[in-house]
Formats: sequence, C-alpha cells, structure tokens
Amino acid sequence: MKFLNKDQEIWLDDVFSRQRMFYTEEWFEHFKPIAFEKMRKNFLYGVGSIFNLHDISKEKTSQIIKSGEYLRYYTEVSINERRHYIDRIELMNEILHDKICNPIMVSYSIINNELANINIHPGRTRTSCYNFLRIKSPALIHVKKGDFETDIFPYKVREIKHKEELFDLFKIREGMEDLYDKKDLVYSFKYEDKELKKGKIDERHDDNDCDILKIHWIGISDDIKKVHRADIQNLANQQAGQLCDLLNEPIQLYTNSKIDVENYFNTIEDGIWIKNKKGYKKFSKNIKINYCEEKPKKFNETKGLSIWFDKDIFDINYRHLYEFLFFYYAKKSSTEDGKIQVMNFQTKQVKDFVTIHEQFYRRDLK
Repeated sequence: MKFLNKDQEIWLDDVFSRQRMFYTEEWFEHFKPIAFEKMRKNFLYGVGSIFNLHDISKEKTSQIIKSGEYLRYYTEVSINERRHYIDRIELMNEILHDKICNPIMVSYSIINNELANINIHPGRTRTSCYNFLRIKSPALIHVKKGDFETDIFPYKVREIKHKEELFDLFKIREGMEDLYDKKDLVYSFKYEDKELKKGKIDERHDDNDCDILKIHWIGISDDIKKVHRADIQNLANQQAGQLCDLLNEPIQLYTNSKIDVENYFNTIEDGIWIKNKKGYKKFSKNIKINYCEEKPKKFNETKGLSIWFDKDIFDINYRHLYEFLFFYYAKKSSTEDGKIQVMNFQTKQVKDFVTIHEQFYRRDLK
C-alpha cells in the first residue's frame, strides 16, 4: 500500500505537523448531532421519502427509481435532499451488514480545554443513519494542534500519529479482495493539480482550521481502477427499487398479543406527529394483522414484507412498525431472542439473520 505520489506524501506530512487526528468507534454514543424526533420524522414521512414514493403507482414507482428519475420527481424537495433519501437506503444496508468503508469526518476546536464548534463532513448522511439506528459509528476526529489532554474526549480514542496508519481506516469494496494484491493498492487523499484547475476543492473545515483527510479513491496503480465504495448511487437505487416493490404489497403482521395492535401503532405515529406537520406526508399502507397463538413456522410466503411481533415486545417497544422496514435487506432480520422478525419474499432461502439490536427498539435504552 502506498500514496499516489510524493506530492501527496509531502502534503500529508504537513497536515500531520499542524493537526492531530483521533480514531474512535464510540463517537456517536456520546454525541447526538441531530434532533432525534425530527430526523425520525424525516426518514419516515418526508414528502420525497422512500416510504411515500410508492403512492405514485405500482408501475411508475419502479420506473422512476430504476431510471434515476427520482432525483427530479419531487420538485418541492431539493436535489441533494432527494438524493439523500435514496442514499439512506443503501447506507442503512451497509451499516446493518457492517460494510461501511470510510469513517465519518469530524473536526473540533479546543476552547478552554473543551471540545467546541463541531463540524461534520463528509458523513452527515451517515450520521443521520447511525442516529436513526442508535448504533456505534466510526469517526476520524481532526483538531488543530495545541495544548490539551487526550482524555478531553468522553470516549476511547486512538491517536493517528503517522500517515501510514490511514491505510487501515479506509476499506475497499466487498468482493474485490481476490482481484488485487494488497501491496499494490494506491491511496489518494488530495486532488491533483489538473483536478484543482477544473474546480475541484479538497475538503477543509475552515471554522476549525483543519484539512480533512477524505479519501478520494483507492486504486491499483496500473489501471487506476477504483476499488473503494465512494459512489453508492447505483447500489442505493437498487436497494430503493427493491423496497418500493415490497411496499407495493400488503405488510403482514403476525402476533400472539391480544391488544388492539392497530391502535398501538397509531398511538406511536400520533406521538411522532405532535409538532410541526409542514413538509411531511403520512405513510399510508395496507397492513394486515394476523392474530395467532404462536409464531408460524413459515410466515414469509407472501410477496411483501412479513413481521412477527411477540406479545412481550409491546410493553418495551417505542418504534412504529414502519421503522422496522429498514431491516428488510439481503438477509432476514431478527432480535437475538427472536421476538421480532422481519422477512421479505425475496430472501426466503437466506438462513443468516441481521440482528435487530435492543438499542433500536427498547424504550428504556432510547
């Protein structure tokens, strides 16, 4: 593994002479950068959100998603925000399957020996996904050099003192491991002069006087073939298209509870909608509730999503049924005790489960 050229190495040495970098996987547990309830409503009920796109029509939905027209369809939502709604589908997939390749880029100023003036980029969309899932997130923290103690951080960090340590923080695309020799990989953290002349700008957080070590690409020197996951657009479109197909079928809920399940979820939904409703649209979907004494051995043989909710879960859960739909991906999803399970018709033969972690749905861990 090596850097693209000597100029990049000189630039990195200069950055390390002016800044300190710290890596952590516990950053999000101690920092909630987005108001949770507002972000939660955006994910579920934003006018251009994936959950509302299915309302157009069954045929038009797939056409819009798969052709990329989704970016242009909702004129009242900005292009960047429309892109984020799709990107979140793939980002959720990557997070839940532990496939995130790059840490979130964070910078701080140190004022009176305390962290201040947080800046996040790239990684704001990932941050919102981690926030929604209530799950750990990897972060590379940048601070301008100064006199402060490492224990200023309220979580465990590892200082990155040498540029070569960066190699281990940025992963390559899954499935590419057999196509290259690791020692041949070339890393680029800075735009070349020809790219800068075209208007490209290296990432920098001016407020904190920090150059940000964003990875531009990881490649193989002989053909500059990119093997990292910088561009997720095609994968995101594919995931969003699959979810749209699923949402166009009835959601089958199975439970051994005796409570009024429809009213239970309506109450949760009303709680999300207490405040400002402008710019939001309720997600209306046909849910069929199936009451049964025990979980059916085969309850995912419909064409849509099927969800099992054990009676014990209703007393500790605070999530709406719709929120569990983010766990629909390539594998089946289940809590460790099997009391919540999410299935879809496209993964009948998959035996492994993605864990629905307790921090996601337990009211006492919220």
